[in-house]
Amino acid sequence: MVIIIHRYIQIRHWDYWYSVYGIGQFDKINAGCVEFKITNDSKGDETFFNFDFINLLALEEIIDDNSFMEKDDIQFPDFHRKYVELKNGDIEYFIGALYYEDYQPTISECNRRLMESQTIMDMESPPLKPYYAVVFLHEHRSLNPEVLVDWATRISNRLFKEHQTLYQVAAVPTHEQAQAAYESDGLFNG
Repeated sequence: MVIIIHRYIQIRHWDYWYSVYGIGQFDKINAGCVEFKITNDSKGDETFFNFDFINLLALEEIIDDNSFMEKDDIQFPDFHRKYVELKNGDIEYFIGALYYEDYQPTISECNRRLMESQTIMDMESPPLKPYYAVVFLHEHRSLNPEVLVDWATRISNRLFKEHQTLYQVAAVPTHEQAQAAYESDGLFNG
């Protein structure tokens, strides 16, 4: 008997929807980054895990402006090596950071430990499991809802050992709702 797990993607910021719908002055980096949580319920009350997904276009921008890691950081050579592998298509994704309640491993440690473990959830910082990951994707398209669901599904087996997981974006506002939120947030100068 195959058990299908249903998980829901909860987008954290309106900026994502402004970029999806092309509302306002949001640059290319906004269309390539998404911060979200995965929940076990559609309302978003039962958090399973948290992610930032970042595509190649946004990653290149992040490297150029040093917003993820300074070039003189001791971890930068490992970070840049993983970026080159990603850009060349040698890998599908890599973990840029894992967050624990009171612990943050280096990039090389994140990726070495993933290779040594069963899933991302087995990469414990005794006695804790991570609750958040920044994942850089070998993806050129904007991270619209369909692409986001595709990536969550693709990496679910490797990160969580879940073979039959169905993901969906829990709440997709209409263009009109996103425009109204944009205007009410004071971002509209019209």
